[in-house]
Amino acid sequence: GDDPSDAPFTRALSRADKMLVVRNRACELYDRIWCCWEMYMALENGLVTKPGALMVTGPPNRFSMKAVDIAQANASNEDDKRKILSHIMSKQNTYDRVNEKLTQVKLFRS
Repeated sequence: GDDPSDAPFTRALSRADKMLVVRNRACELYDRIWCCWEMYMALENGLVTKPGALMVTGPPNRFSMKAVDIAQANASNEDDKRKILSHIMSKQNTYDRVNEKLTQVKLFRS
């Protein structure tokens, strides 16, 4: 479909009451559009601001301390990227808010 919020795993995420982010030095999860989408869904569902709902573990990527820009994220399917960015950008002020929150999580010291 055209709306990533209709994806089965998105519906499952919408029912979650906690989210665990496992970082590693092998890859930067904010470079993948679907990982950014999952964090966007956590933000939309209040998991980012609810105390104890968002758990972050693993080392931050010490080579990449720059701010997150979801428009720069990669996708194996460019159509997926277009749909995700279109959905996020269709909501007022959401693009900047998502980038800001993802940057905070990225730089968080676990």
